[in-house]
Amino acid sequence: MKRMYVVGAGSYVIGDSFGMGVILPSLLEMARRVSVSEIILIVRSKRNGQFWERVQKIHSNMASSVSVKEVVIAGSNDLSTLDLTECAAFIAVPDDSHHEYAKVFLSHSVPVWIVKPLTGDGHQSYELAKLAYETKTPLWVDYHKRFDTSNQKLRQIVKGNDYGHLHIYSVQYSQPWTIPLQDLAVWANNVDVFQYIGCHYIDQIFYLFPDAVPKRISSTGFEGTLRSKGGPKYDLVNTSIDFELASGRIVRGVFVVGWNDPPGSTSKSHQRIDLQFETGRIIADQKVRGFQLWESRKTEEINPYFFQMLDSLDGKGVGPSGYGFESIKEFFNCLGAPVRFSDKRLPWGWNSYKTDFVLDASKKSLDLSGEWVAVDFPELPL
Repeated sequence: MKRMYVVGAGSYVIGDSFGMGVILPSLLEMARRVSVSEIILIVRSKRNGQFWERVQKIHSNMASSVSVKEVVIAGSNDLSTLDLTECAAFIAVPDDSHHEYAKVFLSHSVPVWIVKPLTGDGHQSYELAKLAYETKTPLWVDYHKRFDTSNQKLRQIVKGNDYGHLHIYSVQYSQPWTIPLQDLAVWANNVDVFQYIGCHYIDQIFYLFPDAVPKRISSTGFEGTLRSKGGPKYDLVNTSIDFELASGRIVRGVFVVGWNDPPGSTSKSHQRIDLQFETGRIIADQKVRGFQLWESRKTEEINPYFFQMLDSLDGKGVGPSGYGFESIKEFFNCLGAPVRFSDKRLPWGWNSYKTDFVLDASKKSLDLSGEWVAVDFPELPL
């Protein structure tokens, strides 16, 4: 592989007010492992000097010599003018632009890694998943929570069936209300919080039960601070989803997802799941990982398992670790192992597109003040 293309240069690429980015440091690390000569950031406008200072700092800390440069384009049509041989693409732009960029790369048989959700639109996601499957081009959706050891342990327990049928899968997931008003202000009004972060835990149902079929959904939105400040319509979305398992039994997902935490919250995300079985119960607090940082400014709950830059064992600067990095590393590992393209544990487009049809149905239910809406989706001809 000669080069990596990164479409976008925002918070998940380079970092934001809550901390470091994931994509650029991870790609610099992988470039060392797979001998990539350059990383090309595809942007709509030139980055400023402060941006490149941040890039240089990451370079220095990692003792990396891989070239990072930018290419300014007017739109997705310009991608075809690039050299698309021996490369991979990483897409980190707002949801409503995912389809147009991914389609160009997939049409040129370029492996694609894309931030979640696949597109946020069921039919567009189906089109991409179908194109990737038919052309045998890897399409990976960054549902990185599949690589969190907490969720991997959860999957092992569910698979073992020691506690009988799972009745309720309950999720509390929230972030400070400043995020859509500041860090994501350019595009946050185009999505609701359930689409933006709730999709992670819809995907978790499919991770636990790969053959689960979403049947119906009810979503109710609660207005408040955000709309009054010019932000998204809903501070919080309360959703119930019924999934039918291969056994014919129903698992209900109950989600309380919001941009409603105060700015002084101890972490970027409050994440807690509660699973109630016939004869057992699992409660997993995925925010409180036992690592607190106390400062005069604030107390912070740090999740050391998501993404950290730690001293490399080879003594060559620092390197990334955690399940945010694992999602990118495993994508690369799979590129040389086609047999893994059928693994249901991995977030391939062909087993991730259904989440977007759930999101479509949720939007309909929100417009209907919480009425139950059927979830309909076409099956891929696998």
